[in-house]
Amino acid sequence: MTTIKHKLLTGTSNDCLRLWNIKNLEVNLEQTNTNDSNYGLTIQDEFQLDDEIISESFNNTFDMSIVGTSCGSLWYICWTTERAKTHPVASHTHRITGVILIEVTHSYK
Repeated sequence: MTTIKHKLLTGTSNDCLRLWNIKNLEVNLEQTNTNDSNYGLTIQDEFQLDDEIISESFNNTFDMSIVGTSCGSLWYICWTTERAKTHPVASHTHRITGVILIEVTHSYK
């Protein structure tokens, strides 16, 4: 579970990666008479992957991520309007326990 700028990311044991919008959560938790059982917590997007999520790394705005699963797969996730998931590595021979996302700050010509 990771949070940044009104977003919460969770990975479930049933292979689901979810991006939640938590912008109104704090305000709604303070209200004692709310009828909303989720307190304003809403799913913004979700992806089904091939196994349980064991590692993840994101850029500083949660737009892009690399996710490792317990079956040895790596996934590139794009949460922007593209809404894409790409499977660049499958069947890695060893368990993936961590990933690091490095942002490129210069352009290649």
